[in-house]
Amino acid sequence: MPPPSFTAPTLSRPSQLVTTISDQYTSSPSRLFPDLPDFEHWIADQYSRLPLRVEFVDFDPYRALEPMRAEVASTRVLQITTRHNESVFDPRINLMFRAVHDVDHIHHRCRFDLHGEVKACRAISARCGDEMGRALLFSEIVGQACVALAEGDFQQQKFVLFPLTLRDQVLRGTLEY
Repeated sequence: MPPPSFTAPTLSRPSQLVTTISDQYTSSPSRLFPDLPDFEHWIADQYSRLPLRVEFVDFDPYRALEPMRAEVASTRVLQITTRHNESVFDPRINLMFRAVHDVDHIHHRCRFDLHGEVKACRAISARCGDEMGRALLFSEIVGQACVALAEGDFQQQKFVLFPLTLRDQVLRGTLEY
């Protein structure tokens, strides 16, 4: 699940790309992920390599990138909320995913907006050797961010298989959003 701290600004009119992705996400049935145990193992491995301690908390600890970066730099502890832990993943794996995702925000200086979510998705996708894994990451990160922008809130988590050409264009920055 994308970090609950993602800031969905009030838009007078979401971009065509945001609307397209949001509409496809909300209207698509959830697809079964063909090899979720392998992907979950990969997330657990990514989590085990984090260079800091993770503390799970029952509140949303960060509203913006810079306070999160500053706190982690001074304490070497990243707080991850346990709230809204519904996902296509096992709940424990979803919390690990949030931590890995937030470390990408810190390391790559990705703000908590659509551009930052795309950048963070690009970072984790580059490490994922599995095409279906990259598709799931796009659905979880970019799909949910677009829904939040277009609808004002996140939707129930599901795996939507977006067209490869769309995913590639968004992650390469060749489409305007």
